[in-house]
Amino acid sequence: MADGLGTYLRELRARRQVSLGPLAGRARVAKSTLSRWEAGAAQPRVPELEAVLAALGVSEEERARALALVAAPRAVRHLREVAASGVVAEEELGSLPSAGDLLRAMRRRRGLSQEEVAAQLRVHLSTVSSWERSRTFPADPELEALLRLLQADPDEQALLARRQHFLAPTGVTAPGLDELELRLREAWGETERGRRAGIDLCLLSLEAALWPRAGQEAQARLLLVNTWTCYAQWLMWRQRPCEARAYARRVLAAARGAPGGATSLLPALAKALNVVTRLGTRPSRPASYARAFELLASWLPYGSGPDWETFLYREMGVHAADAGNPEAAMDLAERALEVADRAQDPAAVRVARRVKAGVLISVGQFEAAAAFLPRELAVVPARRLLEMLHWSQCLLGMGERSAAVRYLNGGYDLAAAYDYPRAGLDVVTQEFDRR
Repeated sequence: MADGLGTYLRELRARRQVSLGPLAGRARVAKSTLSRWEAGAAQPRVPELEAVLAALGVSEEERARALALVAAPRAVRHLREVAASGVVAEEELGSLPSAGDLLRAMRRRRGLSQEEVAAQLRVHLSTVSSWERSRTFPADPELEALLRLLQADPDEQALLARRQHFLAPTGVTAPGLDELELRLREAWGETERGRRAGIDLCLLSLEAALWPRAGQEAQARLLLVNTWTCYAQWLMWRQRPCEARAYARRVLAAARGAPGGATSLLPALAKALNVVTRLGTRPSRPASYARAFELLASWLPYGSGPDWETFLYREMGVHAADAGNPEAAMDLAERALEVADRAQDPAAVRVARRVKAGVLISVGQFEAAAAFLPRELAVVPARRLLEMLHWSQCLLGMGERSAAVRYLNGGYDLAAAYDYPRAGLDVVTQEFDRR
């Protein structure tokens, strides 16, 4: 890490054609000290580094990159205290992800509290909290025990064993936005296919790489919002609702702050609203469905176009049905299907038909519902599971128990393979027991 910083400082100085002596004079540090930093023999304290960077007149991106190469928690804290551009507030960009955030994600992935981790490792609760805030780093024996307890993936073990505080790539050459966009697409595909290993590290590292640039570059900001969206969806599927809601709300806040309701954010916004409304409803709280409906309706004026309208109508229809208003649910499902048909979007039509089938199932019209379900199940596991669930409900309602059992068992197998929630399947199982 120190060598990486030294190489980067030498590169910054060479770009500006400044020799060691004049730079040392401007920054008010000894020439020999600056030489040792560049050689990797020592590393500066954050205030000293800031003075050198100011003397070089670096950009905000170069400054953030240099600070990210300081191998100490204090550099994380320093970067978190200021916005990426000095203009954009932290509440708009979130905070810079670090090793502490990864440790927290690993702990929550295991379903452990800070108290449980502290008890297992025989350390004070405040020590675990300090690790997760990137204020300190575990000593080697504690780190080894912590990685075992949290069942760290190989890549997580490798990064933390290097005592790397920053999750963004720390080489001198930063990845370009096109490369980061490709990585995000690949991560999105992996999450939809149900991959679990390495996703926390992958998405936190993407977020860390984009964070310093998002205050200045529109493309970086959009990629950061899309990264939050991907993470929110994956966390929801992994049944980590608190984290999922937190990331989804960042997306909603970014959309509200976008000038004129940027249409580029609509796909991310739709997924974030899906996370917030689905996780905010409970059968034990009927009013929660009405609140979800109202939240979705409040976003109707934000955008336009068939994709946006289809999404909102179908989601509003789902919550209207759950709130016990089948007439409104049917009307909204019809509107979603009409918009999707006009747009000639096969994917949107398929989803709208599935929503309409769900509404028909909720009012006991099983044969009518079956007519809207696809005969060939979706390839994406999450969508396939929904279609299996609907088919099992329809077939049971029509009295075809053996066929319903096949879909239900297939749904349980899929849920087990990808660690998806089984609540909907359990409801159908209870219905089997009652009949």
